[in-house]
This record gives sequence, structure tokens and C-alpha cells, in this order.
Amino acid sequence: MIFFLSGKVLFPHQLSPQFMKIMRLTAILLTVAFLQVHAKSYPQITLSLKNVSVEKVFYEIERQSGYGFLYTKAILADFPTVTIKVRNASVNEVLNECFKDQPMTYTIEDKMIVVTKRGFTNPELAPDPEPVPPVEIRGRVVSSTGEPLSNVSVIVAGTSVGTTTGIDGRFVLTAPDDKGIVLEFSSVGYQSQRVSVGKRTEVNVVLELTVSDLSDVVIVGYGTRRKVNLTGSVA
Repeated sequence: MIFFLSGKVLFPHQLSPQFMKIMRLTAILLTVAFLQVHAKSYPQITLSLKNVSVEKVFYEIERQSGYGFLYTKAILADFPTVTIKVRNASVNEVLNECFKDQPMTYTIEDKMIVVTKRGFTNPELAPDPEPVPPVEIRGRVVSSTGEPLSNVSVIVAGTSVGTTTGIDGRFVLTAPDDKGIVLEFSSVGYQSQRVSVGKRTEVNVVLELTVSDLSDVVIVGYGTRRKVNLTGSVA
């Protein structure tokens, strides 16, 4: 080792014992100062807790490290009690031990510890979901005798989406998506019917005549009339 003193180059054997002692003492003091700064930069936490709430652990970490916590009560609602024993451990080591085998995780931002559930993403940063494409549903409505029924109302239950059947009993409508679609079929003189579509794109339906209407209808020579509308005898 070479020393420079007042512009002169001096070797260790040229220095007095007293000067060498001063140099050694200075080196020791610098080392101690460095270790103290290092310790202040990385808080050392000592805990010995048994069957306590995780919030108690958070409190001790805050008290010993100066870090803060950000979380919601709902996240910790089902968190079991914690038993933890560490000595001179870092904040990360304590949290890793605390969250071991638990569905929680954490991030540290500017001395703030943010606790979240594993797999959680900030909805503000999540990409917009892909739009659900509409679904076209086709089908045909006939009577119990196989005759096509026209002007039958076909509506997607719970919505205003609907249509009516044509002269051949066929219909086409567009549902907003394919989730839980139920079609409602109704027509005067026929029993209404609800059909769960599922993943189908074609639905064929048979409507039965309303039994009560049959007993109230009288066939006449020029068509049909309801009994209540007849005022005289019919031949």
C-alpha cells in the first residue's frame, strides 16, 4: 500500500506507528458508518407472534420499518391467523413468510405495501373485452297437424327483440348474444310456449290449440263464430 502525504510518496515502513494506528481507527469508523447506513436503508424486522391476525403483523411491520399498507377489509376477510417468528429479517422476507400458501400477494411502491389477491389486475389497466357477436336464430312454427302458422309472435324473453312468422310459418331474428336465450311463442287461439335455445341456431316449434277456445267455437256454414257473439239459432 502507498500513501501520499504533502505531495510525497510514502511506503508503510516510512510511517510512524502512531500514524498507522490513526489510519486503522479511521478505517474501522468508516466501516461502522457504512454498516449503519446500510441498516437504515434496509429495515430489519424482528417478530415473534403466535395465532394473531394478519393486521397485527402489518402493524408491527409499519412500526419497525416505517412502511405503510394499502388493502381492503374484504381481501383479508378469510385470512387465517398467523404465527410468525423472524429476527433481523427484511420487509420482503416477513411478507413472503406471512403470505406463504395464501391467495394474497403484494407489491411495494414508494414505501407503500399494496396487498391484493393473486391474479388480480387493475380494471383500469385491463384491455377492453372483445364485443360479443349477435346470434341469428331461424325456425318454423306449425300447428299440431303440421300446418304452418303465420303471425305468431316470437320474442326473446326479457328483451324487446322479436318478430312474427311469415305465411309459411318461418321466422328469423337476431339475438344480442348466445347466453341463456329463451324464446316466447304466442298466437291467438294457441297455447303460448317458451323454448330454451342453448347453442342452437334453428328452432322449430309446434303450438297446440287452446282447449278452452275449442269449446267456445261454433262452426257455421260461412265460417266460425264464438258462442258469445251468436244472437240467434244456427242451422
